[in-house]
Amino acid sequence: MLHRLRPTLASITLLFLVAACGGGGGDNPAPAPAPAPAPAPAPGGGTLTSATITGTLLAPDGTTPLGNALVYVEGSAIARAGARTRPLGVPAADVCGTPPTAGWSYTCSAADGTFTWDGNIPANAKLVAVKGAFRIEQTLSVSGGTVALGNLLVPTGTPAATRMAVVTGSFDSVQNVLAKLGFGTLDASGLQLVLGSEQFDLFDGDDTLPASYPEFVALFQDGDSSGRPDIFNYAIVFLNCGLDESVGADPARLQILRDYVEQGGRLYVSDLAYDFVEQAFPQYVDFEGSAGTAAASPETPEVAQLGDSDITSAATLDPQLQTWLGGVTCGSGASCLNANGTATIEGFLSGWAVMAGAHDSAPSNVRVWVSGPVTFDGQATPVTRPLTVGFNVGSGRVTYTSYHNEPFGAAGFVPVERILQFLVFEL
Repeated sequence: MLHRLRPTLASITLLFLVAACGGGGGDNPAPAPAPAPAPAPAPGGGTLTSATITGTLLAPDGTTPLGNALVYVEGSAIARAGARTRPLGVPAADVCGTPPTAGWSYTCSAADGTFTWDGNIPANAKLVAVKGAFRIEQTLSVSGGTVALGNLLVPTGTPAATRMAVVTGSFDSVQNVLAKLGFGTLDASGLQLVLGSEQFDLFDGDDTLPASYPEFVALFQDGDSSGRPDIFNYAIVFLNCGLDESVGADPARLQILRDYVEQGGRLYVSDLAYDFVEQAFPQYVDFEGSAGTAAASPETPEVAQLGDSDITSAATLDPQLQTWLGGVTCGSGASCLNANGTATIEGFLSGWAVMAGAHDSAPSNVRVWVSGPVTFDGQATPVTRPLTVGFNVGSGRVTYTSYHNEPFGAAGFVPVERILQFLVFEL
């Protein structure tokens, strides 16, 4: 219930044969073949060689695609006009980004994770793919030509892997969805994370984990004596609904949370844990229940927990999310989308936290990923409300969902799980 590369490198050398058909007379000699263009100089010496590189970017499960990811080659150069591309249908505002060095050739992966990169590359070039907080690197063993890398998977269990922390909650199970995404092993049911197999750090937020796991509050302590709270060791922190909300009652911890995000951390929060968003970042999202509260002031804790139970919402999706969701499957191979392009959000339990919308004065754009008709606070007629939003804070990002993320008790995926999978790589 909801209430929560192994790439094989193949190089094909293309030989271009230039043939000249000449007449027999000396008055019209056959033109001499044009000389081959000289290789481009590489930064710091050496040469660059023309190459076309293809591949598919996937989550650790080997099947979930990473769409609109930035793909570039370090030290490369643009081979031709138009080499800097993005997938068709992706608005300019959603273009995947640019390389850290101007002039390196780059592209964006399509919604199905595939990409075709072209440009001039140096010897022993390194291809890099970046999606949200995740990074894939592949050193090329060829110096040019056509290179088919095959499937490139987000790394886990290595020093280069993205560090994530998940705080458990009694009404939500993001950790199980991450396991289904390949960041852990599932039990025989295919629904539950096998403890000890997780490729992220678990923190006990609801007194359900063995004593060997740290408590939620440890994230705000300097357990490793690094000089700063341990939360700064993680690129992404997930707060499940039903965790110990008293941890967020300490103003000093809320300030640590603000500092973490402003300095580049990514925070994902679901349902009843919403006060970690409202109390730390009140100026972005307006929650129901505290009409008249100034945008910059935190609203009264828990007053937005007004949602009705057992409702189903045909949710409207952000175009980028909708395109991606249309390319993956739910259940036993069915489409994750309804015929009209909406997605079914269900399993709401009583008292879920309701958003009214973004504050007009929000410091940065609040992106609504999912919205749909819902009822709350005794209403009889559904009204449309945001159900998933994201916003930038300093160098970091906060994402919040009003619904929960855990399996329904069947193999495969339901739309809310797929949506979370998409959002993991948008964080």
